[in-house]
Amino acid sequence: SCGAGTKCGESFGVRLLCRDIMGSLLRSEEMAYVRLYFDQVAAHDTLAELARSEIIQLEDLNQEVSSFQKEAAGEIRRCEEMLRRIRYLDEQAKSYKEDEHYRYSTELEDRRIMSPKKLEDLDEFLCTMEHSVKQITTHEESIEGSYEELNEMRLVLEACEDVLRDTNRGERGFVTSLVKQMGALTPAAANAFRELSEQSRTYSGKGLVNFIAGMIDTERRAAFERTTFRVTKGNCFVKSEDVSGGRTLFIVFLTGSKVRSKVERTCTAFQAARYPIPEDSEEREKSHGACIERLRELELVITATKASRAEIIRNYRDYLDIWRDFVEDEKTILQASNKLNYDTSRSLFIAEGWVASTDMEEFTACIKRGQLSSNAQAPSLVEVRGVGKSQGEPPTYFRINKFTSVFQAIIESYGIAQYEEMNPAPFAVITFPFLFAVMFGDVGHGVIMACFALILIIFERAFQNGPKRSEFFAYCFNGRYIIFLMGLFSIFTGFIYNEVFAVPMNIFVSRWKFTDESDMACGIDNCEDPGAANPPLKPYPFGFDPIWKISKNSLAMFNSYKMKLSIVLGVTHMIVGIFNSFWNAVHFQENLDIFFVFIPQILFMCSIFGYLVLLIVVKWMTDWNSVECQNDPNCQPPDLKAILIGMFMSPGHVPPENTLFRGQAVVQVSSVVLLRGGSCVSI
Repeated sequence: SCGAGTKCGESFGVRLLCRDIMGSLLRSEEMAYVRLYFDQVAAHDTLAELARSEIIQLEDLNQEVSSFQKEAAGEIRRCEEMLRRIRYLDEQAKSYKEDEHYRYSTELEDRRIMSPKKLEDLDEFLCTMEHSVKQITTHEESIEGSYEELNEMRLVLEACEDVLRDTNRGERGFVTSLVKQMGALTPAAANAFRELSEQSRTYSGKGLVNFIAGMIDTERRAAFERTTFRVTKGNCFVKSEDVSGGRTLFIVFLTGSKVRSKVERTCTAFQAARYPIPEDSEEREKSHGACIERLRELELVITATKASRAEIIRNYRDYLDIWRDFVEDEKTILQASNKLNYDTSRSLFIAEGWVASTDMEEFTACIKRGQLSSNAQAPSLVEVRGVGKSQGEPPTYFRINKFTSVFQAIIESYGIAQYEEMNPAPFAVITFPFLFAVMFGDVGHGVIMACFALILIIFERAFQNGPKRSEFFAYCFNGRYIIFLMGLFSIFTGFIYNEVFAVPMNIFVSRWKFTDESDMACGIDNCEDPGAANPPLKPYPFGFDPIWKISKNSLAMFNSYKMKLSIVLGVTHMIVGIFNSFWNAVHFQENLDIFFVFIPQILFMCSIFGYLVLLIVVKWMTDWNSVECQNDPNCQPPDLKAILIGMFMSPGHVPPENTLFRGQAVVQVSSVVLLRGGSCVSI
């Protein structure tokens, strides 16, 4: 298992190397159960060193205590609140757009915050910063809301002035403007309408016609107009016009206080903004001027507010990643400290956990560094309490690297192997990209995938140390090696399928040709009788002949080939998995699993699907156009489904047209017997 010419007992170094290879590729690492004693002063630095090295899996010694009652529960909640504040500040920083008018220093006055050492200092600063950002953001939103309202009022005033402008003044001019807008009244009706309005003002002091103006969302415009018409029973006239920002300006002309009350309630129901517009033209001009002046003042206030907000954001945004990493590290340390047991009599912390046996030296060095960095007087001690399953069920630990990590992640998405079970990830390194390529199979697309992944591999350090990547790019970058292998295998299968961007290649020149004497093609070196459609004596050197892409039976041939290829690969894949379970049973000395699980599974698989694979291979390797086959009337490619059905219906009888090789009847009888025997064993 260690390689040709190598013995595991030659030296400690070679033995360790061989064991590391086997542990990394096939089985999980041997784990040791350790107990650690360290002083209270060294607790933080020791846990920090262990967290950075990721070398131990701690056991919770306080399982009987609720998570809310553990010693560091309050500090953990504090870290979560700090992370929430950092996320909020990060969202505000992302919403901030760079402006050339705002250029401020990015250095903070408090140097302790730039590289924090204590949670208390950073927590106080984040609390102050969050309050400042929220306050100024709320103030900015309030001012911008007021600005939008004034701007809408300005638009309404200008629209009303355009609608109601008339050479005459007073009520007659107002009514004249309305009549012009309505445009459907006859001259006599228009004069009667003016006289009725003047009489109404004479007796009641109010005009017969008034109006309501405002803004509404454009999507609610049609419904608003219909509802207004219905509630007033047609006693109104609505004029509307779309403006920018998805808003619509409207003016409703109406008569009477009751109708006005109904329209006002309709505006409220549709969340329409109503603005007080004077009926007198001079008053409207004064309101318009005051509105313009107020807008100019708000623009200055908004500019100053944005400058203040920009200064705050630019001062902290470059340190968000540092703060986030620091708080997450502290949270991890606090969570680990909740798993420790404190010996009050000796003022010592006690920790227990699992460490890989090959990492014991590095583990001891981490403990030593934690003690030295904390300046603890009492030494830290390590006690190995057992190896393997002597102290319970150890965790599964596979040593991975940047190449195998993605394959291990795919395997663990289905399930994690038990301690010392065989690891399927080494097999997936080849099978996963190859099975993808069987499906994908195209030289052109494979080259694109391989080149893209190769760029990520060559410049991986630049991408790792560069700016934060998007989620999609992060997935591609983490899977760069599997994408590269998928691209290479796709190029290989693409040459077999003879496709470049779904276009056939004619690299070695087609071995078939069409003639005028027949609709069927014949081999270029075997075309004495074109009507016989004889195949070429020398087939295409590699892959499929390009002429298959233009043949009428192309789809049937390719579907048949890919279906049979899928069966061969799938059955092979499953047999490998069954043998992996066999090696696990041998390793754990589980004889019952060997006799009552492995043997029935392998008999069932091989007696049916293994036999089917044998039939497929024999059918592929048989030359159906040979002279001997041409002289035999029963030498025809058989239907494999009929052979399988006949194996169960009449195991000892194989019709001549379904015979592929000598002794086929004996093989079928043996397969049926083994299948029944395996079923009896499993029962």
